[in-house]
Amino acid sequence: MDFNFSKKYIESVIQLNQNNSEGDHIFFCSDVNYLKYVGVTITNILLIDKNKYIFHIFVDQITQDNLFRLRETAKYYNVNIYIYIIKKEFINAAKKASCTKSHLSDALGIICFRFIAPQIINSINREKVLYLDVDIIVKKEINNIFKLDLKEKIVGAVEDVSSDVLSNIWKTKKYFNSGVLLIDINKWRNENITEKCLEMLNSNKFIYLDQDILNIVLNNNVNYISPIYNYQYSLSRIFNKGCACKKLNNDVIIYHFIGSDKPWHTWVQYIDIVKEYIYIYRKSFWNNIMFVSINDLDTEKQYKYMHRFSRNEFKNKNYPKSFYWFIKYIFNKIKYLIK
Repeated sequence: MDFNFSKKYIESVIQLNQNNSEGDHIFFCSDVNYLKYVGVTITNILLIDKNKYIFHIFVDQITQDNLFRLRETAKYYNVNIYIYIIKKEFINAAKKASCTKSHLSDALGIICFRFIAPQIINSINREKVLYLDVDIIVKKEINNIFKLDLKEKIVGAVEDVSSDVLSNIWKTKKYFNSGVLLIDINKWRNENITEKCLEMLNSNKFIYLDQDILNIVLNNNVNYISPIYNYQYSLSRIFNKGCACKKLNNDVIIYHFIGSDKPWHTWVQYIDIVKEYIYIYRKSFWNNIMFVSINDLDTEKQYKYMHRFSRNEFKNKNYPKSFYWFIKYIFNKIKYLIK
């Protein structure tokens, strides 16, 4: 651990269950509202994979409820979980430094946790750490990803589905999706990747914020790995087609739910792969937390989703429901515009 760096950015570290000091290291970055999805993802890994892991969670704050649930998870599965509370000064400074203005701007401070985490994680016994987004489902043991040869590169990653477009915008060789990153932690530190990423915050108006920055900074230092480790899967596309399933690839290890619809959204839970996520959720210590319904969204998102629901029902020739959602869409849009 870089203690000087840690002191600068970390408010406190909470260590849960110190019985197991061996294992590969996996880290997550979250705000307090997404901690429940971190918990479900950790549960997913531990249910399907009997290998030993040490989990690190970087978060802006933590409630006693989430701390209790994480502690119970650590105890039940006998795993170590480290929780790093990030200083508010860093979060505010990251927001202020960025000139990016988008629907993700408010989350910028949280998103930038990925820049600092590899500098802080204590993984003396391992040369690689694995970063995972929380909008994923793990289908098989993931220990083999740590055995991948990075070929002297800093990061192992999967090419993004929009790589051709995005690499052209940012003038990179290719463009990777940052939802799953295998990181050579020593090379990351030696090449000062954290500092380079933080310095870029105010250099451009980015589309995907930290993902764009990581692609630019790591342009010549990425080993592109098989898509089975980050299979980008759009629930939105399936929902818009009005179908419940899409043929799954049996070789895939990690499905990554890209796009605006996530497996914790109630309107996609009829989709087959989401049913698998619900099963994992019910096995976790977060199984009494409600999923997100349309009523939980802010007003702008509500009316946009209502419009989608109307179009979807129309395509499926369910005209009464289509008309119902269209009326709700008009009413809520007018309500939002007046407000």
